[in-house]
Amino acid sequence: MLQVIRDRLSGWVAGIIFGVIGLALVLTFGTMRGNVGMSSTAVASVDGVEIGQTEFLRTLDEEQIRLREQFGEALPEEFEQQLRALVLDDLIDMRMMQAHAEERGFTISDARLASVIQSVPAFLDRGEFSRDMYRSALANIGESPTWFEYQQRGLMTQQQFYRGIAESAFFTPVDFRFYIELVQESRAVRGLFVSPEAFRAGAAVTDEQVSEYYEQNASGFWTRESLDLEYIEIDAASLPGQQEITEQDAFEWYEQNRDQFVSPLQRQSSHILLAASPEGDDEVLARANELVARLEAGEDFAALAGEFSEDPGSASLGGDLGWNERGVFVPEFEEALFGLEEVGQYTAPVQTQFGYHIIRLDGLRGGDIAPFEDAREEVLADLQVRRSRTRFYDLADRLADMALESDEGLAWIAEELELPLKTIENFTREGAGEFVGNRRVIDTAYGETVLDRGENSRILQLDPERAIVLRAARHQPSEQQPLEEVADRIREILVSDAAAEAAAARGAELLERRQAGGDLPELAGVDGVELFDEQEMRRDAAGFPSEMLNAIFAAAPGHSAEGLRLLDGRYALFEVSEVFPGRPETIPRDQRDEVKSDLEDREGMMEFDAYRASVRDRASVWIAPETLGDTP
Repeated sequence: MLQVIRDRLSGWVAGIIFGVIGLALVLTFGTMRGNVGMSSTAVASVDGVEIGQTEFLRTLDEEQIRLREQFGEALPEEFEQQLRALVLDDLIDMRMMQAHAEERGFTISDARLASVIQSVPAFLDRGEFSRDMYRSALANIGESPTWFEYQQRGLMTQQQFYRGIAESAFFTPVDFRFYIELVQESRAVRGLFVSPEAFRAGAAVTDEQVSEYYEQNASGFWTRESLDLEYIEIDAASLPGQQEITEQDAFEWYEQNRDQFVSPLQRQSSHILLAASPEGDDEVLARANELVARLEAGEDFAALAGEFSEDPGSASLGGDLGWNERGVFVPEFEEALFGLEEVGQYTAPVQTQFGYHIIRLDGLRGGDIAPFEDAREEVLADLQVRRSRTRFYDLADRLADMALESDEGLAWIAEELELPLKTIENFTREGAGEFVGNRRVIDTAYGETVLDRGENSRILQLDPERAIVLRAARHQPSEQQPLEEVADRIREILVSDAAAEAAAARGAELLERRQAGGDLPELAGVDGVELFDEQEMRRDAAGFPSEMLNAIFAAAPGHSAEGLRLLDGRYALFEVSEVFPGRPETIPRDQRDEVKSDLEDREGMMEFDAYRASVRDRASVWIAPETLGDTP
């Protein structure tokens, strides 16, 4: 059930192309190995590594929200208990496999982690990584940078380890041929159907039978509780009274906000890194000073970087770190780089947590204000969004206040705000219309304020620029339907059941006669029986129920006829005369390669799952009894 590991391993992190950058390119939140500040009461441990209560509850909450959004209803209490066990089990597996991978040398460098995070679209501002947007985006989902980076490093480590195992899987030509022969197999089949429709006229149902069925199944004959709702919706994209933005409006706003159209100041740089402990190392510093002396003597920076730099990500590129703006490097590195003023200028050794850097400025760009003509479309779009948002929030504030203070319904509020009063009928506990499965709207409609007290709801913000207030116009409780109201429906159920029983009895009789040597076309010459001539069919043949196809492809060819009742009430009799294996050579090469790749992926997943199970068998796992509601 829980897809945390699998979804994230195959999600956006896995889809990002890892850029090659230097070790100095670490985000300002620092390195993330070791303690991540998640210390709390342990709910479990695996091989001595604890899983804290905070981490467990956070993950459990995320999964509960995901499931409610997916299925649109509250989770049963008994499933909540199962979910706790599933979440904890996956956390144990995740922590166990991360430690196992790191023990075998699978690690994610700070540079690689930084590169991945800086590539996430949600963290970009005009195509460039923004620390403010990064922190804001995480804050919106209740994450801290520390916790987020810890999670991503762990998931990326596991992904790396997973690939090491899964990508070694392969499918032999013999295995592939066998697979195609099986899944592309077709069979020569003929048979007949017995329809229940021919037996409906003879299916007599008495009033006593109807009454008895009603008494035995009374719980199935209740009306559904429902509400008729009135609501007012504010949508920033379609608010009435939007003012047209004139050219003068746009230019004035541009003049007042020129600093927003300044291209980021960027610097292209290269560096030579000599690794050392954060505390420093006199010997390493002396070596760095020797390299500075060689640069001053005229030696080539790129050549020295290629020979001496201990940053594997940039050494082979002559130390090149590309173009970057402020906020990318650690503070000591950034201060030194942005202190250089002339292209070609380089620094004395600069100490950071990674060692000693010699930094060269290779280029300068940015800092220019885009002219109005170039920024015009962006200005118009930005100004329109700002005005729409301002009007949206003004209206939302007024709507919230008026709905809270009024007990006279919503009609006058809609008129006052010049917004339409919308209605939705037969709103059940599963929702209705555009709000089907929307738990926030459903829970509000059936909550104490709206349902029990008959008041206006509080304002519900459905997304950043859309909000509603609702009120119940009518409540229809769930009621037991009287027998008179459902008698015809019950009679139809009983007639259909009786007809299906009669069709099954006739089918069993025909099957017995066929197995005794009766002629199939002759057997089909009675009312309600439809013959289908011999035809070659595959596993996905159209017009045949899945349960029948499953039986056909499980049957031994050349043997006596077989029969089964179908879910639609018919009875099917069939016999298989010949089997035709699939032929790989009939499939275009590109499709064969795609199928083979999918099979190898599936085989790789199976091998990884088996490997993970073997690691789990050897692991020492402890779970606090109260975590899953057990008694100590």
